[in-house]
Amino acid sequence: MSESAASENTKSFLEGLEPAGDVLHDTWCERMTEAMVQMNTRYGGPESYLRARFQGRADYVEWLEYLVHLVPTDCNHFEFDAETGGVSMDGLGQVVPKIFHLACFSYAKESSIKGPSENDTVRLIFQEILKDGFVTAGDPILLLLSDLAVESLDEEKLGIPWTAGVGRPILRPFSVGYYKGKTRVMTLMALLSMARDSSMDNYHDVHPKLLETLRCMHGHVIAAASKREQMLGNFKLSVRGSIRKAPNIMSLVSTAVSIHSCHTVCSVVCCCGPIMLSTWVTTIQKLRVHEPTLDVQELIRENNNRNSKAGQLLASKATAVKNIMELFDPSAVDAIVDYTVEVGHEHTPWSDDSLSSKKTLFKSQAGPVWQARGKVSKESNRVMATRKHVAEDKNFSLSPRAQCQVLRQISLSRALPEALRRKMDRHQTEAIAEEAAFVTTIVREVKALLPISDTLLQEEWTNKYISGDSGVLLEVQSAILQRGCATCRDLGTINAIMSHHAENVPVVSGGPATQMAQLEQETFDLKLKQLQYDLQCLRVAKAKRATWESQVYHAKLEFRVARYQESAKHAKNFMDQCCSIIHYNKPETLIHGMQNFQKHTLEKHALDLNSSVHCCKASTVFLNWSAPCTIKKGARSAQIAASQHVLACSDKSIGLLLQPEFTYKKNQLWMLENFAMKDLAAAGMSLDRSFILMFKEKVDARDNLRPLNYRGRILEGAISKVAARDHVFKNSPILRDGRTEVATQVSAKDLLVIETADDTNPDNCLSEDDPIQGGKKVEQIGCNACEKILNGILDGMQITGRASVFVIDLHMTVGNMFEAFVKLRSKFNFPIFYIGATDDEETLDWFKEHKTDWLARLLLNKDITIAGYSPGSDEIPADLLEKEPELPRLNLATPTKELYPKIPPSLVQDLVVHAVNSGMTLGLHILLTPRCPPSREEWSTHAVHGEQFRKFLDSIVEEFGAEPTADEEAQKEDKTGADAVPKAGAVASKKRRTSSGLPTSNKRQKVEKSLSIEELGKGSLLVEVPMVNCKSGSMSLHIKIGNKPYIFNNGTGDASLKAGLILAGYGKAKFRFAGGESPEGDPEKEVQYKLTGPDDLVLHNGQLQTLGQVVDAQRSKVPVIKIAYHKLTDSPKDGVPGFFTVENTQTVWYSPVSGGAPVSEAAEAKATTAQTTAARLLPNVHWVTDCSAIVFSVKWLANGLFPVRAQPVLIADCDLGPGRALELCQATAK
Repeated sequence: MSESAASENTKSFLEGLEPAGDVLHDTWCERMTEAMVQMNTRYGGPESYLRARFQGRADYVEWLEYLVHLVPTDCNHFEFDAETGGVSMDGLGQVVPKIFHLACFSYAKESSIKGPSENDTVRLIFQEILKDGFVTAGDPILLLLSDLAVESLDEEKLGIPWTAGVGRPILRPFSVGYYKGKTRVMTLMALLSMARDSSMDNYHDVHPKLLETLRCMHGHVIAAASKREQMLGNFKLSVRGSIRKAPNIMSLVSTAVSIHSCHTVCSVVCCCGPIMLSTWVTTIQKLRVHEPTLDVQELIRENNNRNSKAGQLLASKATAVKNIMELFDPSAVDAIVDYTVEVGHEHTPWSDDSLSSKKTLFKSQAGPVWQARGKVSKESNRVMATRKHVAEDKNFSLSPRAQCQVLRQISLSRALPEALRRKMDRHQTEAIAEEAAFVTTIVREVKALLPISDTLLQEEWTNKYISGDSGVLLEVQSAILQRGCATCRDLGTINAIMSHHAENVPVVSGGPATQMAQLEQETFDLKLKQLQYDLQCLRVAKAKRATWESQVYHAKLEFRVARYQESAKHAKNFMDQCCSIIHYNKPETLIHGMQNFQKHTLEKHALDLNSSVHCCKASTVFLNWSAPCTIKKGARSAQIAASQHVLACSDKSIGLLLQPEFTYKKNQLWMLENFAMKDLAAAGMSLDRSFILMFKEKVDARDNLRPLNYRGRILEGAISKVAARDHVFKNSPILRDGRTEVATQVSAKDLLVIETADDTNPDNCLSEDDPIQGGKKVEQIGCNACEKILNGILDGMQITGRASVFVIDLHMTVGNMFEAFVKLRSKFNFPIFYIGATDDEETLDWFKEHKTDWLARLLLNKDITIAGYSPGSDEIPADLLEKEPELPRLNLATPTKELYPKIPPSLVQDLVVHAVNSGMTLGLHILLTPRCPPSREEWSTHAVHGEQFRKFLDSIVEEFGAEPTADEEAQKEDKTGADAVPKAGAVASKKRRTSSGLPTSNKRQKVEKSLSIEELGKGSLLVEVPMVNCKSGSMSLHIKIGNKPYIFNNGTGDASLKAGLILAGYGKAKFRFAGGESPEGDPEKEVQYKLTGPDDLVLHNGQLQTLGQVVDAQRSKVPVIKIAYHKLTDSPKDGVPGFFTVENTQTVWYSPVSGGAPVSEAAEAKATTAQTTAARLLPNVHWVTDCSAIVFSVKWLANGLFPVRAQPVLIADCDLGPGRALELCQATAK
């Protein structure tokens, strides 16, 4: 269509509006109102009308000349400067508005970030203009000097000049955009255009006030802002307007009284509605043109931060906007916006609540047959809501399934009078969504059976549902309600359509060969569809199996967690009731703590009813002074005072002392022993008796620190005055024999470390050095040795009445005596209690956490028993678990335990027999081979269908893996019964997995490529680092020019390097927090301790493992898992019920503080450095390669998994021949 024809077409709806002559104002207003209604109906609003009316250059120039004639450029002081400065929103009150010419304002779509306005809004603005003109003096238009591509003018072709301004760039016609006020200006321009086209533009007579206001249009130019800023600022201004309300009766009366009494002039503010949902949607659509990666959630959050509660987008309204913009089909969104623009938001069927329901998008509540039909999709969305286009515009064409949901809602809304239209609630919307999904799914099912045209199904089925045909609507609703529609032919309308189509299909006759080929094709298609059905069943079954496994795994885990928490609660209660751990800094504190605990315990257990406190209790004091260097002087004095107090106060108390066996100073052991004996004797204790703690043998022949015989002394106080035949310990084996039973020496790996790390203070972290040396190693005699000591002193003890025994461990260290007390407590027939003491606060905290956890594990494993607690069953009862899903019933494939689609070899034979029974064997010779029965491989070589069948088999292998062999099937045979289904359905996994689904071992890479000495080059060596931890030959780490590290085999034999080999260390380092007052980390020199998930590599117990393996192994012991500085969240996924995510909660850096400088004894000698500090020689990025990484060593403590140190580690196996090197290449981008 030509430009002139298009222009004439836009004037056609104005025919019949021309007046016979001059018209009065009221008549003119009536005619213009009629024109406005027709404009909204035909074009949808002034914006679309103006773009359609002025398409070509001729219309553009003609319209400009008219506006300049209507408002001459010299009739006022208009602003034509294109470089006029803008003002901010906060500075509007300090700037005088400028006057702009009417022809400067744009009518282009890009002139504003906001979308089309609702017709109701246009109507209200139109009425205001007809009444008072275009008033901007009190409400200036907020403008933008936009970057619209406006065509330049040839002034000589215009009837009059555009502007006489010279010297500065001038505003081009129709180039000014809008920050706020687009609808007002475009409504005005549409009015002027319609009045001009209908020859009713004699404004001097019909509306002089309008002409006057056109010559004085005030506006502010807003400083350039981003499109997002424009949108949010526009919305904020709209919200301010929406707070104001139209006057009610009482406000009008009060205003009139005020005017009458004060003679003041008051203005009435028009009502302005809040920001509608459609406004948000259309504006975001336009904003996405400028920001394709726009995050709707972030935009909503930014809007809420800028506005008061009245302007915030909250709850269902925010969810509705997010759903529409991210989940709705664009065509459905367009249909919703069009209907909203036409009738207004208040008269549309969509409420915020209904649009926020995700069930209208993804609904699946029915059984297996109904899952596809009841699932709402983007296609069915649109059918649910835009029915007006089918009712009014026959040429409207969206895809059939994409219309149903939207069309149906609009049809229902349009069928009602405007006064009766109401918003649909959530339940109504969800019901229509399910109906629309059913309708569109039936269309697909019909097309899968018969080649019926889309047009026929649209007219006879979909459109009838959309228009509310009673028959179709009844069939749809009945089928959904009764769930009885097994096939699409059960629907009367669909059955009629399919029958009519079948009757009109021409029958093609052919000979036997043709019929045989058709039969063969149909048979193959049938079998293939049956196999595809089997695959789908297996997919559904695997999904159910994965869900079941996840439920079972987490049910078992929750059961174990509950058992552990219950046992931990009873363990803590036991510690509170039967034990007292005292922290002291002076002797009085220790003695007072012991007295209080003994008194409260005796009173609580009613052990002193008939006797004094001292007579009803016996005490055994244990002093482990085998390594005096670990005991502070003040603590030693407190222990002597406490021993003196206990032994002097009761003749039923005795003490045991382990004499010094270790000192760092040579030839000082006797002197230390002599000092100890003198101090104890000076305190009034007798040391005449001695004993020996005997060990069977050394567990490590290299251990020269710990002797096999620990010498000891019996400490006596008041008991020494009692005759030997009368005191309670007279039958104790340790007093009688002078020795204990033979004990087992604790091995080095079982020695305990008092580790006091916590995730609130990075300075309080694990030590990198091994502290189990010297005195700390000697004084750890172990639980078994302490059991022998307790048995030696308490066996045969003569106690009468309700007396009790207190075991007082004055130097408890790692708690060996406490562990012996717990294990032996139930052996004796009298109450026994434990008192431990330490002068170290960190030891106190560690002791409580570690021993509570240790005691809880013993209770869980039923290794000990305590009154009032029964651990119950180790496993969750079977009746509390979900039943395992049954194997699916398949057509052709054989069901297996692991849900692998095994295709039977007899499939081809079945096809042949079917053809023979039908009397048609011609052409089937191609299926047969000399051997019988035919196999699946023979079918895959079929001349016609072989390629298709092979692709089908390949898709099975790609999805399910390779088919297991017969040997694998035999190995996996189910032992539950003779008729049990074999387990060999699934492919043998390359990784062994536990019930959590996490692999028990990580897949190791192997580096095959190595360099020779010639390829490496002999020169340019900067530093050589001997790798002392590598046992395979003579290995060294070379660092060459360019920060290139190599692992070099200096030996004469082959070297095998395994993943997990530590390449270098950072020397002395510490952990620190970042953020706040602490500086951020330096990734070149420091290493951040940040875990992300189960696949992260860590070093645990010297082994390179994934975090998933470490956590899974620990969960088998303790179900409650914590990771320092991280939050662990269980996130099961298909096949991996134990999968979890890890979120970093604290920014912690591992910061080296010293080491790494290379040294050289002579100028000509090559520089070397220790391996323990060599990691600092290179920036960290050079250690992250294809075969190496910076990995943290980690260790489990009672309060979680903590990092120990970071170091570069080899993460791939490598075999290096003599004289060859492995280059640590930079990691390749993936």
